[in-house]
Amino acid sequence: MGKGINGEDLGKGYYQKANGLYYAKKGVAGEEIYDSDMNLEQLKRRVNKRIKIIKEGPGVIFKNATLNEWFMWWYEKYKAPRLAEQSAVNVLSKYKNIMAEQFGDSKLKLITELDVIDFLEDWTKNPTHAVSSMNSCLGYMNDCFEKAIDYNLIKFNPFKDKKINEKRCIQEVKDKEISYQYFSKSDQEILLQYFYENNHWYYAMLYVALYTGMRVGEVGGLQWKDIDFEKNIIYIRRALVNFYADGKKRLFLSSTKTGNSVRIIPFVKDVGVILKKWYEISKDFLKRQKINGYWKGNEEKFGDLVFTTKLGTPVTRYQFEKILNNFEKSYNKEENLLSIVEQRVPIYFPHPYPHMLRHTFCTYLIKAGIDVKIVQRLMGHKHLSTTLEVYYHVQESEMFDEIEVFNKREVDTLKTSYINMLYTKTS
Repeated sequence: MGKGINGEDLGKGYYQKANGLYYAKKGVAGEEIYDSDMNLEQLKRRVNKRIKIIKEGPGVIFKNATLNEWFMWWYEKYKAPRLAEQSAVNVLSKYKNIMAEQFGDSKLKLITELDVIDFLEDWTKNPTHAVSSMNSCLGYMNDCFEKAIDYNLIKFNPFKDKKINEKRCIQEVKDKEISYQYFSKSDQEILLQYFYENNHWYYAMLYVALYTGMRVGEVGGLQWKDIDFEKNIIYIRRALVNFYADGKKRLFLSSTKTGNSVRIIPFVKDVGVILKKWYEISKDFLKRQKINGYWKGNEEKFGDLVFTTKLGTPVTRYQFEKILNNFEKSYNKEENLLSIVEQRVPIYFPHPYPHMLRHTFCTYLIKAGIDVKIVQRLMGHKHLSTTLEVYYHVQESEMFDEIEVFNKREVDTLKTSYINMLYTKTS
């Protein structure tokens, strides 16, 4: 019999971790069932349903299923087992927050492409909605419905090739071409200067994220005990994870994305100096504001966080995105007014998103000539191909500059050879 953290019997195949999550591990007809939930009863209901599906077959059980019923089975069988704990939680959270409310109770076979298009058109009208979150969710839905076709539950995938572009318009994705962006050196200076002058509280967080390449969750989960000022290194051991359960937001510190994500990062540039100064500023501020008790009862988990909001709460992915979005709006508004006064075309700051900080760090490491295997270790990539294919992108203008230098060098060499040849013949 499995045990809970308080010693109670949970039933065969169930156990509970220190962070409060209940886990299930069962074997049925040669298949392994793995699942987790903060609510034990909900977990048991899902596991029992999964056992029934394995025994009777999905084509029979889900013949008249709703999207919620089908998605949860697809997620538990095909998606969650292939993802790290943090990533799996994010997938489920996006589905519940974006798709479940609109289509969750609808019969799977009754959802049409027109329904999807109408929903997306309404969704894009709200400027607060994040396009990146929707596109991620559309990818999950496409995979989910493709699997439903495999089981002969539906004939057509209404989510196939759907995407929201940068102009917040629906487009068909025929060629899946991914564009990865990073901040130029001038953009980095603008970003850091703005936060230093206008939003000093988050300056250190942005600086450290930019010059360590940490993932957003790793930045949010960084604790002071992870920083060794004597050896000038940062230990990446955990990530901050947030998801919604029973209508409430849950936060906990989880293991990193993959085994390779557990790593050390040496101090780059002024990271060490800024962290020391930030320690004094943040601790003094929170002490004066008497906010240290915010996480009362959870000091062991959250009391040692390096970066928090001014309320002393952890910085989640949503808050990180909001911080960057507010910067973009403020900066571009000022730039627009300045361009009118100076009678010139405005130069707007490109839309920033948290992962661009990570892209930037990796890109400039490679441009600096650091061995790609070292870059892989610093970034915590499981596969070297990720380091090369995803992050090594050179802007078109830089490519032409390099070709121009190459051509000039080759032309000069040819000229010298030609002159020497003529000199030899005329001598």
